[in-house]
Amino acid sequence: MTSGPHLRLVLPHQLFEAHLEVDRGTVLVLIEHDLLLRQYPFHSHKLVLHRASTARFASRAREGGHDVVVLASEADRSSNDQLTALVRDRAPSRITWFDVVDDWLERDLRAAVAAGGYEPTEDDELETPNFLTPRAHVDSWFGNHAARMHDFYVWQRRRLEILLTDDGGPVGGQWSFDADNRKKLPRGYDPRRWRGSPATPSSPATTSWTSRARAASPSTATTP
Repeated sequence: MTSGPHLRLVLPHQLFEAHLEVDRGTVLVLIEHDLLLRQYPFHSHKLVLHRASTARFASRAREGGHDVVVLASEADRSSNDQLTALVRDRAPSRITWFDVVDDWLERDLRAAVAAGGYEPTEDDELETPNFLTPRAHVDSWFGNHAARMHDFYVWQRRRLEILLTDDGGPVGGQWSFDADNRKKLPRGYDPRRWRGSPATPSSPATTSWTSRARAASPSTATTP
């Protein structure tokens, strides 16, 4: 094992508070990944959200005393190449990341760190705090039950003790009210329409970058 730093990979859709609780010796690597910003000509609001929130998170981390590296999205250099170069340069003793819950994204991250000379292990991928139910619970359930939504829903209600009577039954006398949800709107119903306008993003630099990125984005996706 090398004596290099511990790298924690952080994606734009994973700006968790847990990242800010890592040891001060851990380097937070914020990756503006191509699959999230350049795979398609994404809506400009999504691009602004990812870039602005990532920049703000980086500032918070630095203010908290963390070492932060930002791999900014570039039209002429892929996020994969940037991560590979960083891993090769830093020679980390360990690299960790929260489960990205995306096959293409996970394969790309693993390929990049491997190309940089780091061999990832199962322990490097951490349980994501982004979901209510841990993966182990889900795997255990579906290992012993058929994939039926109603059964899974009842199990979750009971596991989390949500809207249950004292004897463990459903509040209201039944588990599902889907039939009511599927009723059509009354004939002639006119829903009230929102007549406002979206707020203007406060970062000119971010919106300028967004326009350039959308113009340079490919029209079709490619598998890593």
